[in-house]
Order: sequence, then C-alpha cells, then structure tokens
Amino acid sequence: MRSTPDRFGVREPLHAGRRDVADLYRAALASMANIAPVAISIETGCMAGALRAKYGMPLRDMFQVAVALEHAPSAIVTNDRDLRRVREVPVVLLDDLRE
Repeated sequence: MRSTPDRFGVREPLHAGRRDVADLYRAALASMANIAPVAISIETGCMAGALRAKYGMPLRDMFQVAVALEHAPSAIVTNDRDLRRVREVPVVLLDDLRE
C-alpha cells in the first residue's frame, strides 16, 4: 500500500542498481490477489499526519496505517517491528509467520 514509485517495495533493489530484482518483486506482488493499489486522498494524508503526531513514527509508515484503516484489512504484514506500537490496526511480522 505504498504510493508510486515505491508502491511495491522496490526501492532497496533499485537503490542497489538491481532493476532485475525490483522487477521480480513488483511482478510477484502485483500477481497476488489480495494486494491492490489504492488512491491516497486528502483525508488519508490528514489521518497519516495525526498518526505521526500520536506515535512519532515516519510519515511513510503512518500512511500505510492510514490506508489500512480506510480499507479495513485484517492486518498489516511487514518486517518493521516498530509498527507493532500502532494499536489501530493489527500488525503481523513476517518472522512471526515462519514460526
């Protein structure tokens, strides 16, 4: 649920000059039935700002939470342990899924 151009989490491979890896990530995520791009509204931005003020976390992370709240998912799945501080949406760490 990221805004373009990092909508599918490809920033790191691109930063490392690995467009091939970024393309694989993008294709894999785009093919998942439960992932869909969503529009970001003014209200989303306001909610993200309020969440940033509440938690003191990066705005980009709070945008993910705000979008999740607007689209009522069952959880946010991430590698970011800091997001566990957020109480408005369930947060599942990828490491927890491997156990």
